[in-house]
Amino acid sequence: MRVLSKIIAKLRNNLKSANLFPTMTTVTFRPESRTCPQCAKRMKVLNTKTKPVATLAIGQFLAREYHYYCPRCGFVAGSEELGELVPQRCNVGYDVLVHVGEAFFLGSRDNRQIVDELREKNVQVCRSEISPTWHYYTRECGSKPKPFYR
Repeated sequence: MRVLSKIIAKLRNNLKSANLFPTMTTVTFRPESRTCPQCAKRMKVLNTKTKPVATLAIGQFLAREYHYYCPRCGFVAGSEELGELVPQRCNVGYDVLVHVGEAFFLGSRDNRQIVDELREKNVQVCRSEISPTWHYYTRECGSKPKPFYR
């Protein structure tokens, strides 16, 4: 029975996102359409922005987001998919925010315990980042992610 338990533990360890993605992978996010929703003209690339992001599902990765603009009306669009994963001006995903908020409020865990739990899921945050994260959770709890539009 011990041998089987060790094999299962080793398999679980090998399937952790830290082992699946040992180096930080870059994931590209583009707007869903290249056609302007306001005037139906083909949009062009305005810029790209890359930022480190961490989610429970993937772990740590670099998110490269393309922003498109319409040369006719000036409409700017970003990726809705990235907006559903990570809040604007934030480096951790909604799932991490929920995990931290629930661990802090429902699980009565302290910052060190939460950091240790996240580290096991390949999400590297320091203890000083936990308090702002659960403050964000309390402020944003219940709000839906919004796509990036200017």
